[in-house]
Amino acid sequence: MNARLDAMHPDARRRAVALGSRLRAARHFCGWSLAEVERASGGRYKAAAVAAYERGDRGITAVRLIELAEFYEVPVAVIAAETPDALAVPKLLAEAYALLAQALRVTG
Repeated sequence: MNARLDAMHPDARRRAVALGSRLRAARHFCGWSLAEVERASGGRYKAAAVAAYERGDRGITAVRLIELAEFYEVPVAVIAAETPDALAVPKLLAEAYALLAQALRVTG
């Protein structure tokens, strides 16, 4: 774990973990594993770095967050939002992905 993040104020740490959770939900919404993100990005987004962002163990710059959101084709506002409604986003994205996967199995 990053020593600088370990020294964070508890609220900052909570925010980093919540942001990471929403980032993970966006990746799952795309149906990608960490390895697939690295492969599809041509190595621009390393699996280990993305995993650290998702755990809240590594700080993410605003620019990198915007880039990943664009890569995932998810509005950055959905990932960055800290409203009570945004806390439901990971669950909603996961549910939407599950429904999409089920529909693809039925029609495929």
